[in-house]
Amino acid sequence: MEALEGPQGVGGFISGFQLRRFDMLPSIAVGAVIYACIMILLCVGFSLTHMMKKFLNFAHAEYASIGTMFTYSFVRLWGCNPYLVWPLVSLLGGVVGVALYL
Repeated sequence: MEALEGPQGVGGFISGFQLRRFDMLPSIAVGAVIYACIMILLCVGFSLTHMMKKFLNFAHAEYASIGTMFTYSFVRLWGCNPYLVWPLVSLLGGVVGVALYL
């Protein structure tokens, strides 16, 4: 595999590491699949709400955004594993939902 050349440095070196063209491809593909699954879940939620109530509930996306922000906070600020913090974030999202309902 040939090294990348560009503004990163001569021969594609950035601080001692040589960049390859397809080194990041697996992680990008996994990230894309995870993002697509999240979008599919949101779309299914919109569809089910619209089918049952005949009303497109945009609060569904708002609650998903609240859960995303809770997860981001736990992962970035406190260094938690996103897969292990998921049950706690679900409970916090439920508490926020009940608080907003009242």
